[in-house]
Amino acid sequence: MSAALVCALLGYLGYEALTARDGVPVFVVETQAPRPAGEQFLVPVTVRNEGRRTAAAVEIEGRFEGGGESVVSTVTLDYVPARGEVDAGLLFPQNPGKGTLTVRVLGYANP
Repeated sequence: MSAALVCALLGYLGYEALTARDGVPVFVVETQAPRPAGEQFLVPVTVRNEGRRTAAAVEIEGRFEGGGESVVSTVTLDYVPARGEVDAGLLFPQNPGKGTLTVRVLGYANP
């Protein structure tokens, strides 16, 4: 019985290893409400990779537009694992909750 389970597990892992190469990262970015962080404002960000491939050097951009000006904040994540998530933060000099905030993934590298 346990030999059959081990064989099934090894078969599944082998299948995943072979087919994951064909996948691409699929990112979903979620933000939380801005909060004060010293003299700046922090926007907590969660980047989820729903794809079957790990991504490295994932660059995230946050753009705040309000009061007639545009401010950009970026962060680079070392990696986001396949089917995993990473938390990060974007810092802004003024409260991005008082305008329009857009957060997106700019790009990534294959590890």
